[in-house]
Amino acid sequence: MAANSAKARNAKGHKESWIGYKLHLDVADGDIPVSCLMTSASLHDSQVAIPLATITAQRVSNCYDLMDSAYDAPEIWETSRALGHVPIIDRHPRSVTGGKIEIAAQALARRHANYRLAEDVRYNERSAPERVISSPISD
Repeated sequence: MAANSAKARNAKGHKESWIGYKLHLDVADGDIPVSCLMTSASLHDSQVAIPLATITAQRVSNCYDLMDSAYDAPEIWETSRALGHVPIIDRHPRSVTGGKIEIAAQALARRHANYRLAEDVRYNERSAPERVISSPISD
């Protein structure tokens, strides 16, 4: 596998670029790494979701797959369910009628009603891989 370069937005929305590789982690509660795959820097994270989930399912029994909107693809939802998991994947504006405006309106309505879905509470744990390894691995 050859090293190459990639650009992405970090969790705070700032653009980052790097040369090298990326280590993709599947992390359990308590920030315990369960599975990992190393890819070239330019491979989109969503391309690793299905193989990583499959490897993890062979190692541990888990109930949920927590992912951000970059992973909102029908194939990922279907694979998660096929593995017997509950997919908790943030909806990408392209997949929601009304896009960002509708997503924001739904979130505002839930806040005003002081209503939190169990999935929303669980979804907040998705940042565990970032806590386990906080920067890309490069040459």
